[in-house]
Amino acid sequence: MRKLLVVLPLLSLMGAECGGSSGNCTVTKNAATGVATISCPDGSAVDVAPGAAGAPGKDGVDGQKGDKGDKGDKGDKGDIGAPGLVSLVKLDAEPAGADCPNGGTRVDSGVDTSGNGVLEAGEVTQTRYLCTPAGGTGGGGGSTGCTTLEGSYTVTNTLDWQNLVNSGCTVLTGALTINAPGLSTLAPAAPLTSVGRISASINGQLTEFGTILANLTTVTGDLMLAGNPLLTSISLPKLATVGGRLSVTNNPALTEVTCPELTSVGDELEVDGNTLMTAVNAPKLSTVGAFLHIRGNPALTTASLAELTTVTGAIDLTDNPLLVTFTLPKVTSVNGQASVGCGDAFPYHDDARGIAVCVKRGACAAGYRDNGVGQCVTTGCASGFQDVAGRCSADTVSVTGGSSTTSDWNYAGGTVTVSNFKMDKTEVTVAQYEACMAAGGCSSPSRCNWGAPGKETHPINCVDWNQATAFCTWAGKRLPTEVEWQWAASNGGTTTYPWGATTPDDSHAQWNGVTLKSGTAQVGTHPAGNTPHGIQDMSGNVWEWTASDYSAGSSSKSIRGGSWINFNEISLRAAYRDFYYFPDNRYDFIGFRCAQ
Repeated sequence: MRKLLVVLPLLSLMGAECGGSSGNCTVTKNAATGVATISCPDGSAVDVAPGAAGAPGKDGVDGQKGDKGDKGDKGDKGDIGAPGLVSLVKLDAEPAGADCPNGGTRVDSGVDTSGNGVLEAGEVTQTRYLCTPAGGTGGGGGSTGCTTLEGSYTVTNTLDWQNLVNSGCTVLTGALTINAPGLSTLAPAAPLTSVGRISASINGQLTEFGTILANLTTVTGDLMLAGNPLLTSISLPKLATVGGRLSVTNNPALTEVTCPELTSVGDELEVDGNTLMTAVNAPKLSTVGAFLHIRGNPALTTASLAELTTVTGAIDLTDNPLLVTFTLPKVTSVNGQASVGCGDAFPYHDDARGIAVCVKRGACAAGYRDNGVGQCVTTGCASGFQDVAGRCSADTVSVTGGSSTTSDWNYAGGTVTVSNFKMDKTEVTVAQYEACMAAGGCSSPSRCNWGAPGKETHPINCVDWNQATAFCTWAGKRLPTEVEWQWAASNGGTTTYPWGATTPDDSHAQWNGVTLKSGTAQVGTHPAGNTPHGIQDMSGNVWEWTASDYSAGSSSKSIRGGSWINFNEISLRAAYRDFYYFPDNRYDFIGFRCAQ
């Protein structure tokens, strides 16, 4: 039997054989039965039934892992939480009755849900009674048996205070606010020994603070006393600890702050802007947890902090013009460092006495003097200074006189004759001027370099002609005449600039001709600009007052030398004299030096 080859599902077979014939065969399929019939040209035919269903195919392999999805957007910021509710207490006198047979104090407690600082009837969550014992008078401070008031309490009138006193309570956990503009006094003393926070401000008539809290030993938070226009005294005889900030500011009639038992302030100690205050007394204070600021008290003469050992922040003692000595005998750490910091207004001096003494320049103890750069010494002067009548005065340079005739002297008649004289080596510095102020010989400048941190060896500026004259007189000297000034700067009329003929640059002077300057420089820091004799800064830094009138019959005074504000090199020339000012003028570009 011949083998029949069948290939499905092709619809035609090429070259298939049926019977004994050869040729093309065709395949047809019965759609109903699924049987395929192969017919060949010789008439033979073969039926082929459908094959059995094939076995299921194998499962496909797992697909590859997809790419990582993009990071989701950041969620929106949550809403700001609502402020916490403040616990308040309200005290009212309770008449004799069922709750208190002998009368006493009604204590209402609750939270300030309305936020108005007043405990309303609907906010009260607890009421209790502090009753006067039989035979008691009430108000004795402790007769009711009260220990603690939980919450904050506000005093706006006499009755509020009396209710606090009558409660007999010794601890107030929250804030005690005294804001009673119409009251001149509060009495008697409250029994309170500990308060969470104290704020007494804008009490228009209150004249005294301290007696009313005579039993107070601890304030766990801040103690703030500000803006009480008639308050004259603050005395807290038992106060030992303030856990937060102790601030006494802007009380214009206040003359003294006394805390004899105070040992610790946890945050900043600030005594600021009290116009009439003369003394700050905290003789047992040992630690200040942040800054120590005693500033802007124009009448202050005494600051007693003899036991202070540690100040975590900086010390600022500026703008107390009458406070000339500040003694810190036990300070070992300021701003976390084992050192003594007295602030820019008080450079630190040991004075060879083995204690830390902060003094204003020139305000040295008996037996000491300022060495010229703000250090108290028994003998000698700092480099660049010499003893003149018992004071350390800036070194002078001897200048040989003579005669000269050039057009540069036309303002003086064309010919000048100058006697030998001495000229200060440098312009008068801030430190030198402060020594004169401390000794009572000079008045205050209009700020500028005076009082500015790091400017002690810069030239004093913002002083008028009268102040310059006063300093030179105090130092045993005088202002140079205009001719003397020019003679020294021009080397007897022989040079264009103090240093010679070289065109000036930044090495010669502090001026704006090359690079922009914002102020003065330390004296003596431009040695290329010195005269051959060693006189410094006769060009630039500050214009210098002279003793001479600018012209005959004029009340204005000549200034010479150029300054830090000038751009044109002509202003640095020794003979340049086109500027003058009246004796009461003060500017940041004018200073002076003295002569003999």
